[in-house]
Amino acid sequence: MEGIQMVEITSKNSIENEQQLPLKEQIIKRLRELPQEIYNQDAEIMKTQEDINDMDFKGKLIRNQQILDVSDQKDMEGKQLYKNEMSREAAVNKNLEMNEQYQDIMEKIKKNMRSLKEHQIYLEFIKNKFSASKYIARLIGDEEDKEC
Repeated sequence: MEGIQMVEITSKNSIENEQQLPLKEQIIKRLRELPQEIYNQDAEIMKTQEDINDMDFKGKLIRNQQILDVSDQKDMEGKQLYKNEMSREAAVNKNLEMNEQYQDIMEKIKKNMRSLKEHQIYLEFIKNKFSASKYIARLIGDEEDKEC
């Protein structure tokens, strides 16, 4: 939702500032500003993806430690407690469900994945505005050429 609100706020501010300029200058101004906005959004996407990758790595470390712990568990006779892969996997999953650090990491990954999607949607929106502005600029240029 934050990304969508950001679009609305940006659009309102841009409209208020640009209404003072003639149409041609408004378009030129937007054509100059949009590449920076695209760059900024790309940077946000890259940062968010890096955050996701870092958290995913931490989650995998915790999961791997749980796998080792479960594999090392023995019964009273010294035999492996979980004798097959399914029972070991179930024990690992049960332990991970109770692991607050792991659950916190998974929740952060989920939030960042949503944020990543919002950034990607906003980036596509900016790119579409840039393409439309270029097209409109060409149309205005063609109209001015006809007038001359």
